[in-house]
Parts: sequence; C-alpha cells; structure tokens
Amino acid sequence: LACLAPAAPAAAYLPGDERRYPSVEHALQASKTSSDETRDAVAAAADAVAAKRIAKGLADEAWRAKSEAIMLGLLRDRFLRDGEARSVLLSTSGKRLLHDNDYGDRHWGVDRRSGKGSNRLGLLLERVRGEARESRDVEAWLGDYACDDVMPPDRVRWQLSASRPDGRSVEDASQTVDKKPLLRVGRLDMCDVVSPHPSVSRQHAILFAAETRGPLLVDLATTHGTTLNGERIKPYAPVAIKEGDVVGFGTSTRQYSIALVTGADRLRREELYDAVTQPSAAGGGGEGLTVFVGGLPREAAAEEVREGLKEFFKDCGGVEDVSVPKDRQSGELRGIAFVTFRTDVGVPRALALDRDLFMGVELKIKRAEARKPPGPGAGGGGGPAAGGGRRQRPS
Repeated sequence: LACLAPAAPAAAYLPGDERRYPSVEHALQASKTSSDETRDAVAAAADAVAAKRIAKGLADEAWRAKSEAIMLGLLRDRFLRDGEARSVLLSTSGKRLLHDNDYGDRHWGVDRRSGKGSNRLGLLLERVRGEARESRDVEAWLGDYACDDVMPPDRVRWQLSASRPDGRSVEDASQTVDKKPLLRVGRLDMCDVVSPHPSVSRQHAILFAAETRGPLLVDLATTHGTTLNGERIKPYAPVAIKEGDVVGFGTSTRQYSIALVTGADRLRREELYDAVTQPSAAGGGGEGLTVFVGGLPREAAAEEVREGLKEFFKDCGGVEDVSVPKDRQSGELRGIAFVTFRTDVGVPRALALDRDLFMGVELKIKRAEARKPPGPGAGGGGGPAAGGGRRQRPS
C-alpha cells in the first residue's frame, strides 16, 4: 500500500501555510523551519529524497519533541482531503499497518533487515484510520488546522435563520442548537443542520464555535461548494462568520444567517428561571408537560430505555410516564421516546439537558407538539409528536 506512505504524491498543507506541498513528507520536512525561502525550496523539491536533503540539519530538539504531532496532523489532513486514499486506508480495517523500510529508519518504521523499529508511522496511520471509521476525523482535523480553542459546550448556542432571495423566511429550516460547538451541515438526517437540496452533499460543511475567532465555516471539498456573501469559499479553509453575513450551501436558494450566542449557560439559567416562575396553564399529565427525546439507541431493550430515562430525568421533577414507541412492522425500537412530567417545572428542566449523554449517545430533547396519537400496532405507547407538517420540495 505505497499510496499510504508519506512520500506518495498527494497535496499536503501545514497549518497557517498556504503552500501546496507535493507530499506529506515534503510538508514534514518544511515544518522544521519557518524560513519562507527554505519552505519554498522544499515545496519545489522533485521528490521526498530531495526535500529531505534540503531540510537536512534543520531539526532541533524542539521540533523532534513535536514531530509526531506534526505528522499526525498532516496525515489527518491528507486523508480528509483525499477521498480515494481515505477509502484505501479504511479498507485495511482490522489489520496492522507496518512501515517497513530498507534504509534503517527505526523511528517512523521498522528496519526490514533487523526487524527492529518503533513503527510510529504505522501506529499514527492506525489512529487516523480509527478516527475516520468512527467519524471523528473532522473534529480531530479542526483541532490541528482550524483552532484548538473550542468553546465549552455549556456556553454555546447557535441561532440559524433561513430565508429565500426575496426575503421570505423558511420556517422549517430555522433552528436553535444548544451545547454543540461543532455542527455538521448536509443532506443526511444525522447532520445537525439538514438541507435536502440535491446539490448539497451528504456531509457538506462544518460550523465550529471557536473561543477566540468566533463562529467558523468550513467547506468539506464539496462538488457545488459553500458560499459566504455570494463568494465560494476554499475547501478545508476555515473562514469567520460575522454579523450580517449570508451563507449558502450548494445551489440551494436558501440563505442562512448564522449567529453564535456566547454565554448561553447564563441564558439557559434565566430561561429556566422564567419557565419555573411563570408556569404554563397546562394541567397535569397533558401534552404541555411532555418532551420528545430523540437519538436513543435502537438496539437496547424497551424496558431498559424506559427505566434509564426515568433515572435520567429524575431531577427535573416527577416523571408521570415514559413512552418508548416501536416500529409497527419490525417491532424494533424507533430510537425515540416521549417523557411526561407531573408538574410544569419538568419540561424546562428537561430541555436544559438537550445534547447530554445517555447510554453513550447524545440525546435530542425538545418540547413535544400536540398531534394525534399513532394507530394500533405502534407498540410501546404513542405520544405527542416532536414535529410534523407537510413535506415541502427542497429549495
């Protein structure tokens, strides 16, 4: 699998450096110096051997101490940008990756003659493979190339409003998301911001909450691109979103205004206080006292989920009922539940737990909307809906 080697031809970039290096090895050698002249020479080197020759003697102890972190960042960047190489890497799942060589490198690889070596490169490749397999590669890459000062989840609140070119609001595309520093935008239902337009990629872009730079937008090398104020942004190049900016995905006519509200933890406390001190007029056990819970594990037993949710929400107030619907045909859990509280204070307290972890998954909690209960055969009880309305054609 020579295509996985650092010397294999592939566009490589260093954080904060706009040069396009011919391979990961070129970029690694360039990282030994901050000299523009030397970096230019390394970028122009005919091959990895020539790049090493130019950078020979430039490595100091400080560079050696961080060389593995630099290599890890370069590998993450390479396999995120190069879909074909990423597929090859993922195809090695379950196998040990060994960087054997016949030139005596016992740090990055294993010497073929003696069989000795630390195989650091092979171990880093396995790590990148694991991140890609578990869909953690984008987050890892952001830490290396975008910023490492991610905003604490409790302080994050995103407010997205969508409109058409004529100014008409797109209500079903506007949303508020709490406690999530990273939002995925795309066509897949798993995305935090779902845009059903056919020109939008399955995973199209990333919104990232940075402590110092504020909200950042990253295009994931999509076919139809991402625009900021009508201008297409470069792939994998984070850009800051300012107040009044308009963001577009693909060729969809939807235009997004995106705001990052900092200090959301304080706002949630104030909202909870208002909700508790000014309770709704809903009576006990009614739909006004019910929340929708999404993202539940489908493979768990219904009773396990039901009892677990009672425990999860116990500090919100008395839990009156937990409904765990099943699929009518398969009988399997649908991954959702409806939790009804005895008092008005239960719902706002439950909403404050949105995005918290339960049984290893992140819950999506929202106020349940009134709707007719499902017909016979739904299993596990019905409950108010979390949404509804007629499906509209993507725009």
